Formats: sequence, C-alpha cells, structure tokens
Amino acid sequence: MSWRLSDKIICLQYKQYSCGKFLSNILSYNQYFLPQFNLNTETSLIEYSDINYKNDIIFSTIPEHNNLKQWRHYELGCDKFYGIKLCEEPTLKKLIHDATNTINSHMLNKLISEIKPKVKEILENDKHYIFIVSHHKVCTKLIRLIFPNALLVKLVNDELVNEISRNMKSDGKLIDANFDNYSYEFDIGTMFTKDKFFKEVESFLSYLKLDDTKLDSKVYGYYEEYIGLYQPYLNKQT
Repeated sequence: MSWRLSDKIICLQYKQYSCGKFLSNILSYNQYFLPQFNLNTETSLIEYSDINYKNDIIFSTIPEHNNLKQWRHYELGCDKFYGIKLCEEPTLKKLIHDATNTINSHMLNKLISEIKPKVKEILENDKHYIFIVSHHKVCTKLIRLIFPNALLVKLVNDELVNEISRNMKSDGKLIDANFDNYSYEFDIGTMFTKDKFFKEVESFLSYLKLDDTKLDSKVYGYYEEYIGLYQPYLNKQT
C-alpha cells in the first residue's frame, strides 16, 4: 500500500485558536495515536509510541503563565512533523491558482517529496494514527490531494474556546474559516467540562472502531494543567 493512501491520517479542521492541537495531544494518550513530534530519523517508532516519551513532549507544549502570548513557539505542528509548511499562504499561492482554482502539479510533487521520510515509515507501519491540520477549506483540498483517504474531522461549537484562546494567545483578531467537507464533527465546546469532553473523546475513538479506546491516566494531568491556564479567563465569563 502506498503510504499516501493510508487511512491513518486525521485532518483536524478548525479556525485558528480553536484548540485542535490540544485535542490531538489528548488523543495521543491512546496507544494508537502519535502527537506531532519534531520527527527525526534517529528516534525509533518504538520510542515515539512510548507513553512516557509522548507525555514528556506533550507537557513541554504548555507555556509558562507569563508567556502565553508566545504559545505558538511551544506548540507541536505540521511543519515540525511533516517538514513542510502546508497551509501557509505563500505555499498555497504557489500551489493553487486563485482565478482557476487549479493545482500546480509540479509544485505539488515537489512538496510531497519534501515530506520527512519518517512520516512514510509511520504510515507504512500502518499502526498509528497521525494528525494534519487545516485552517481553511483550500488547505483541506490540498491535504486530500496528498492524502486522499485522510479522515476529515471538523471542530464545532468553538465560539467560547476560540474567543478565550485568541485573547490569551494573540491580539484577539478572529480568523474565520468555513468547512463544507467533513466526515465527523467533534464538539470542542465541551472542552471546559471535563466529563463531557472525555465522553466526546471516547465517542470519537469508538467511531474509529479501535480495539482499545482507553487513554493513559497521564492524560488527566495534562488536561488539568492546560485548562488551568484558561481558568482566569473563564472566571471573567461568569
């Protein structure tokens, strides 16, 4: 099977600052998921899939309370994992002609050739789900050209999450996005209610028909630490 035809790619579609990376980190506490590590050729898949290794990397993405505006520098992401800046405007402008909405095949093939070899190894191993992010539907179109069997997941009910995140992490400017192509809706609006959120996570894992839908217990430490950064902003909402 070609690695690009893998069905182990989950495309999370959401507006910037709607906590898709948080969700991918939470899911990575299941044995069948990998977070968006900064992949290298020296580290083995066995090490990448070790829960203690994953937990250490995921916890390192949480900034100090006095450094929230620099949150993006802490985060994992597609550029670190895949080695390409997939959804950034300069890339999209080179790949997709605005007027005709046609794809530059040469540039697309060049982009694919620049994906880290470790990604190919993970997908050919066919055990772990990995994540890729889209912040607008043009990027989703590009992702489906590269990975035609990617599962498209849309984050919904994100208004409060997005508003607080923007004020915490940036200048507060809303960057809107509309997604009309998806197979599953995940209610990220449950994020601040622990029981509801983890039931939502469990429903998604069941949807994938995994033989093990459990999350390692370390996930709750990460959840509490992450949500704790939001608490002062949530208090202002009440």
